[in-house]
Amino acid sequence: MLYLYANCMIMKSVLHTNSDKQKNIILEKKEKTIFPFSEGKVTGVIILDDRREKKGGLYPAKYRITFQRQQKYYDSGYSFTAATWKGLLTSKSEESKEARKMLKNGIDVIEQHVKDLHLTTGFSFDLLTKRLKRGDKTSIKIAYDLKIAAMKANGQVGTAMIYGCAINSFTDFNNGREPMFAGVNVDWLKRYERWFISGAGDDENSGNSYATAGIYLRSLRAIFNEAARSGDIPPASIPFGKGLYEIPSSPGRKMALQLDQIKKLITHELPAESTTEKMRDLWLFSYLCNGINIKDMICLKWGDISETEIQYLREKTKQTRKEKKPIIAPLLPEMKTILDRWGNKDHGDNSFVFGYLKGNPTPERIRLESQNLTRQMNKSMKALAESLGLPHISTYTARHSFSNILLNAGASVEFISEALGHSDISTTKAYLEGFRPDARKQMNSNLLKFEEDEP
Repeated sequence: MLYLYANCMIMKSVLHTNSDKQKNIILEKKEKTIFPFSEGKVTGVIILDDRREKKGGLYPAKYRITFQRQQKYYDSGYSFTAATWKGLLTSKSEESKEARKMLKNGIDVIEQHVKDLHLTTGFSFDLLTKRLKRGDKTSIKIAYDLKIAAMKANGQVGTAMIYGCAINSFTDFNNGREPMFAGVNVDWLKRYERWFISGAGDDENSGNSYATAGIYLRSLRAIFNEAARSGDIPPASIPFGKGLYEIPSSPGRKMALQLDQIKKLITHELPAESTTEKMRDLWLFSYLCNGINIKDMICLKWGDISETEIQYLREKTKQTRKEKKPIIAPLLPEMKTILDRWGNKDHGDNSFVFGYLKGNPTPERIRLESQNLTRQMNKSMKALAESLGLPHISTYTARHSFSNILLNAGASVEFISEALGHSDISTTKAYLEGFRPDARKQMNSNLLKFEEDEP
């Protein structure tokens, strides 16, 4: 009897010990999983895969998807030690907060793909894998690289450089890691904006402008929209728009001159045939030719000019815009004088008007020559403006002055938009500073300008 009692006690002890081990295993499994979701018969969760230890005691975090009792694992790109993972959900460190956000964004994207598949073809691991692989190939960095390559092939070298600066800025903010679609959400964009404006990513300046931030972020929005159109990401994952993240805008600097200032500039006598005289005349040509920018001006050919007008396509948009609508500028007598004085003597239809380009220049050559002329013109115009007591003058001033003087003369915004070659009237409005006080006074004087009583 004593023997049987002892055996029973041993068995209870063993069962109790095994039960404790099972509980510990269950607890450990719960600690290894975070952010579960369920959609139909598909479940997902993020786990720490501790089957094989990496260097430094790290284990990869993976997205585990279960469907009809089958499981498939997708790498998140993040690794943690067991201790870090255990406290990941409760840690208040910035690194843990960022890791939680990135992991949550990643499984949210998978969940959205699962929902889309349920609504369309039905779920399968093969379809999910294809969607995720396609997303990997069109990560933000790769999407930018493809876009930049296409822009360079179209001769859009300047815009390609802007896109290059943008993705470099986003990567710097992301601690040098390649930013992924799954990791960019409203919070990420707000933090990037604060980081960029504070100048944290700029060694030379204490801060950056909202205008530059807007340029970079608009390029990112375009990348997201293209990825959604091609099916590489779910449309619901786009973080831009009303109620989401709205790109900041700035009022911009007032660059336009008034008519009396332009008169002072162009009537001032300068040494004949001097560089300053030439730069002033080319600035005036830009102003009179619908505010033509320097790149378009050096690309003008004699074949673009008739006895009465100049017609040209903007280099910036002629490769991307479906409708090839030329900009038309009347050929004023002052413009003819400048062409006679500084124009290329070879008047063949394919000869460049101002002689800065020859033959069939590459996009890189066009960009280099336009940059060189822009720098030279800005330097000369700045010095000339200072000597005449005028506001700062640059190549941009010509385009802004053209727009605002026409506006104050009574031209409609639609007319100015067409003259500038804008496809969106909101772009034109950004150029316009509004009516001068004397113009507003003249307009409002009509409010009490009654018709005289008839006798």
